[in-house]
Amino acid sequence: MLLDTPIGDFGWKAPHFTLSDPDGQDDEMQAQLGEQGLLIAFICNHCH
Repeated sequence: MLLDTPIGDFGWKAPHFTLSDPDGQDDEMQAQLGEQGLLIAFICNHCH
């Protein structure tokens, strides 16, 4: 079990990627970028 959370490495640019939504439609990162950037959160729904 991880006891000490490492500090994030901020400031790097993400590589281009494509993710599928729950309906199976592909979304490209570039299409989602806004004026303020893009925030992506990877979460799990099985932790209590």
